[in-house]
Amino acid sequence: FAESGVGFSGKQVSERILLGGWPQIKGFRSWKIAFMKSVATASKRPDKAYEWILLVEKAKSFDDLYTSGDFAELDALLSVEWDKIITGEFKKKIQIKEIEYAKVGKMVKGRQITWMVYQYFKTTDIDGAMLEWDELIHIEMQGDNVQGFLNAWDSTCLNVNELPDGHFLEAMFKKQLEKS
Repeated sequence: FAESGVGFSGKQVSERILLGGWPQIKGFRSWKIAFMKSVATASKRPDKAYEWILLVEKAKSFDDLYTSGDFAELDALLSVEWDKIITGEFKKKIQIKEIEYAKVGKMVKGRQITWMVYQYFKTTDIDGAMLEWDELIHIEMQGDNVQGFLNAWDSTCLNVNELPDGHFLEAMFKKQLEKS
């Protein structure tokens, strides 16, 4: 995500934020964590920038994120970086917002676009649970790589909002360990 070798050259932000490409629904949570770290590390104040980008999840609307606070340069840079990877109808949707804002002398900010991306990937509770459980069900031991399996298991369990019954989880876990 964060581009190595790109310095701050006297600015408050890096010259680039690598967004890691367009996210996929199955890996969206992992992508989002890497995305937020990438945005934070593009600032000379990464801890504050991380708190700033986290506010996207709490926002109720697109307009809630118009004010950039202390991170105007980072917000503008994030908007430019999104422009590089967004395509198709979603890009047209953003362009409509940009035209609306330009008519009143405003610029669409990077966090606002991020909010739109998050909304695009938002699933219903049932759809989300199905996707999460599907990931859990399909974790497989690769050869004798127990540590790799444990890492995948732990990571997936952390991402599941409501885990299945403990007995069911234990049975799934044992079934995979028996494969080694």
